[in-house]
Amino acid sequence: LGQLFAHYLASQAKVNLILTGRRAIEQAEPLLAQLRAKGSEATYIEADVSDLDAMRAGLAQARSRFGAIHGVLHTAGVESTQGFVDKDVMQMYQVLSAKVRGTQVLDALVTEPELKFMCYFSSSSAILGDFGSCDYAIGNRYQMAYGHYREQRVAAGDLSGQTWVVNWPLWTSGGMGQSQAQSRKLYLQSSGQEGLSNEAGLEVFAELLAGPSVQRLILVGERERTEQIVKALEQPIKIPVQEAEEQVRSLIVDDEQEEALALALDKALKRQVSELLKIPDSELEDDENLVDYGFDSLGLASFAERLSVLYQLDITPAVFFSHSNLGLLRKHLISSYGEQLRAHYGLGVETTAQTKLTRDVVTKHTGSQEDECLV
Repeated sequence: LGQLFAHYLASQAKVNLILTGRRAIEQAEPLLAQLRAKGSEATYIEADVSDLDAMRAGLAQARSRFGAIHGVLHTAGVESTQGFVDKDVMQMYQVLSAKVRGTQVLDALVTEPELKFMCYFSSSSAILGDFGSCDYAIGNRYQMAYGHYREQRVAAGDLSGQTWVVNWPLWTSGGMGQSQAQSRKLYLQSSGQEGLSNEAGLEVFAELLAGPSVQRLILVGERERTEQIVKALEQPIKIPVQEAEEQVRSLIVDDEQEEALALALDKALKRQVSELLKIPDSELEDDENLVDYGFDSLGLASFAERLSVLYQLDITPAVFFSHSNLGLLRKHLISSYGEQLRAHYGLGVETTAQTKLTRDVVTKHTGSQEDECLV
């Protein structure tokens, strides 16, 4: 996005551009040449935006060449590629750093009275969530809140320039977001959204520049469904707990337990999807994206709830965005919860009796009554 907006600014007028990034200067030279070819001047600071000393030194050199800074686009970000529970502290810090510390560094270093605007490129994840990564949403939420704090400082005379915060959605090209095409597809279609095109994004940005300080959430997609997303922010969505699936399972003790587990889980997953979407089991394929069967965000939440109750696990809808078809989902569940699933299906359980039908009793509380259902 930094490159996209650098090209956009250079195409609008002759400007002096200061680009920053962690890549080596040699990698940035082609971009600088393209910007200069448009009639603008451009320089590059090889520095992490969260590194106060490196940014101070780089901006000092840029000011000696160009003079005062008149505007800032804070587009930096680190994509979260793992679920929150799978990260260590340093991985979480790296994601938070650009949005949190980077925002602080820019405000500390760019204080000249000539400054006209400070624009933070936040994300819709700050408001809608980011399906299990958590730290990326928190970083963008901080940036969003900091924009309001900065406005207070401007009003008090401590800082100059308008403050804009843009909560961008996923872009069709470039930008932060789901790294896998199937995950991206599942996220967008299940929520009724579409990717934001470069042309539309630049048009929104031009409108933003013409107005007063503002925070704006950008959503693209089916109007009715995107409006429902916004309305849902006012109150939590309550998903009813589905009744546990009734089935009879047998003890299996042989050398093909993994194959038996995969087969049992395959049947169970397809049965759940079939019941939710009214699609025959025989029409469900391992490699088909779940949204192609008709799942939306509420349907995925219901699917996760059913699996959680059935297997007594804590499964959230976030799992579907990184395992977006039944084949990937089955492999993930076996890899992450193999022991619990084997116990559920009685695989590997020694018994002195012959192979027999067994059942667990799950107590379901409904008002003052207690009913039993077979699992």
